[in-house]
Amino acid sequence: MNLLARDLAKLDAQFEPRGAKFLFRCHEKPAGLLVDANEREAMIEDFQRAWQTVAMALAAALAIEVVATAIVLSMLELPSEVKLALIVMIALILYVAGRRWLWNVPYRTLERRRKALLAEALAAPAKQVEAAED
Repeated sequence: MNLLARDLAKLDAQFEPRGAKFLFRCHEKPAGLLVDANEREAMIEDFQRAWQTVAMALAAALAIEVVATAIVLSMLELPSEVKLALIVMIALILYVAGRRWLWNVPYRTLERRRKALLAEALAAPAKQVEAAED
């Protein structure tokens, strides 16, 4: 199983069917958010696109980080073990930051959709008033 398929399976496991809707529990937390099938699909699609973006960005960032850190550290008189440890530490920080951003994609997707629905709901009474005045 490749990494994308594994992460998609993890994300899919966070959706529990509740009739026609799904209860989304990020990291299996007790409290969840009720989403419909369209929101669920949008969250999964956004996650898949973000996964590919993060994978490419991390690969580029890690390559640049290793080269840049190696160049900078070559100018310093440190033991090679310390230099290697610094390169690995910075790479891990980049990796963790990328993964954290990735796993927050479903919440950001849901938040955008909720804001759009709220804006539509708030605009509806104004449209009704305008129609009544005409």
